[in-house]
Amino acid sequence: MTAPRKPAGRTLAEFELQGLSLAEQKLLEHCRLGTVADISAERPEAATDDNTVRAAFLRFLALGGDEQAPVHEHGVQLVGAWIEGVLDMEAARILSDLTIKACYFDKSPLFSRARIAGTLDLSDCDLLNFSGDSLVCDGDLLLCRCLSSFLGVRLMNAQIGGNLQCNGAKFDGDGGVALLADHVVIKGSVFLSDGFSATGKVRLQSAQIAGNLVCDGAKFDGKDGDALSADGMIVEGTFFFRNLAPSVNGVFLAASHVGCLADDKDSWGERLVLDGFVYGGIIGVACKAPTDAATRLAWLDKQRPEHAGLNGDGADFRPQPWRQLAKVLREMGHAEDARQVAIAFEHRLRRASLVRYPLIHWLFGIFTGYGYRPMRLLISIVVVWLFCAMFYWYAAAGQGVFAPSNPLVFQNPNYAVCAPGYVVPAPQAENAAPPTVQGAGNWYLCEKLPEEYSGFSPLAYSLDVILPLVDLQQETSWSPLVPTPKAVWYQELFSFCDWKHFTRLVLWFEILFGWVSSLLLVAVVSGLTKRREE
Repeated sequence: MTAPRKPAGRTLAEFELQGLSLAEQKLLEHCRLGTVADISAERPEAATDDNTVRAAFLRFLALGGDEQAPVHEHGVQLVGAWIEGVLDMEAARILSDLTIKACYFDKSPLFSRARIAGTLDLSDCDLLNFSGDSLVCDGDLLLCRCLSSFLGVRLMNAQIGGNLQCNGAKFDGDGGVALLADHVVIKGSVFLSDGFSATGKVRLQSAQIAGNLVCDGAKFDGKDGDALSADGMIVEGTFFFRNLAPSVNGVFLAASHVGCLADDKDSWGERLVLDGFVYGGIIGVACKAPTDAATRLAWLDKQRPEHAGLNGDGADFRPQPWRQLAKVLREMGHAEDARQVAIAFEHRLRRASLVRYPLIHWLFGIFTGYGYRPMRLLISIVVVWLFCAMFYWYAAAGQGVFAPSNPLVFQNPNYAVCAPGYVVPAPQAENAAPPTVQGAGNWYLCEKLPEEYSGFSPLAYSLDVILPLVDLQQETSWSPLVPTPKAVWYQELFSFCDWKHFTRLVLWFEILFGWVSSLLLVAVVSGLTKRREE
């Protein structure tokens, strides 16, 4: 009975027929022992018999070898070899860790649709490029300090049970995509940091990362496109984006979600896309990410001009980044910074021509800070109240403009001495002093006006006018004297130079201001209540 046949490249005898190199013999023995086969201390620059390992022989061992070439449970552990040929692990099933470190691949390795029941470690390797679409790796995928100088690294739809570590790696997409990892699912964290460099676009669109995304100290050079395209990405941990090289182009984060954001003001580059970018918080203390309104507003202005409303056309203005920033700052306890962001957002709406009534909107901002500065309105009310009270006092005391509103007062001859224009009668006896009455000709100062009649109080009168829902019985008891109308209509329009006309004009202004300010106060209170509910 003959032994069952195996697929090509799955028996040691096939490789022994061609002869094993010194490096292959060494690797074979270390795989049996479960130890590391150190071929050379550094990544080789040329192929020799001492350092060359055929890709097919490496694949044979990675798949478990055979009875004549048993592989320890620790798997293949190879360091410092020249890999000759294509390491074709496409759709392969690897039952242990696979470690190939500091090696040079003269052909690009293929790991698409491979299933690795452990960690794949390719640290310090020169890969030319790496094809790992739909790769399933139960452990970590380590590409630390790797070089990929042709077509970059592909991890479309890959599933990684641990971390994706690319610290210090240099990926070159040859004018295209340097790292393509759309729809990747990573149960650990992603490290594109510590000198990581990408020449070409880095794509993490719709990626799902259970841990952190760390891009500290990286260099993203998108050439003519976006440097980092991560729309639809979900990061449950923190997105670290600090100390980046200054060549960063635009970063695309539309509709992406991250747990927290840790960045600095110099790392974002220009022409950001932040519409739909949702983050739970900004790590400002531990990571020194800026949380002040001025820096964060400058960050929002790094968006594309049409998205930030800087081009005067609101057709493509994106409000979500502003609302998201204000919400996060408010929830973090930075209430004043959140208010500044909200006020700046209202300014930007008017600049982008997205306000229906610009003048009213501008006045609303002046008097209430768009509802975020309610004390402005109260201060305005107090200022108008005191100013008008002083004016009414002078108009009443100095000009005799105010008079009682009750007509019975005018009909009583005992009070005629108080009426404006009162003429002091001549004394009846020779050398007799004319009778004197304090405040004669002035209703406000006249001592003949009985005390039971409500006296005129400029402060109370002004407060009664400016508060439409309050009745202090001043406005009903006193009013400015009504001047005689002009005979010609246009003369009446320009007759506010005398005190009677001008006083009524001030009175009308205060009445209107009182109603408007009351409505604004109601709007502010309701707006504050709504924001607290949000």
